[in-house]
Amino acid sequence: MRVVEYLNIGIEKLKDKKDAQLVKKEQQLNKLSDEEILAELKQKQLPTFGTRQERLDRLKKFHGMIVLLIKRLRMC
Repeated sequence: MRVVEYLNIGIEKLKDKKDAQLVKKEQQLNKLSDEEILAELKQKQLPTFGTRQERLDRLKKFHGMIVLLIKRLRMC
């Protein structure tokens, strides 16, 4: 039983670390200029049309941040 508890704690720490990394990347993306957003979309071969917010959401989805936002909404 203790091994299972230890593994669960380890998994939670990994999830927290991954969430922290995603939050940090989200903050970095929010600071990008319009030109930088376009350049990153082109680099990742993603569509470049739409408003700034739509393009930013597309980048966030690429990095897996949309899932993080949904998790946060479910916790509230």
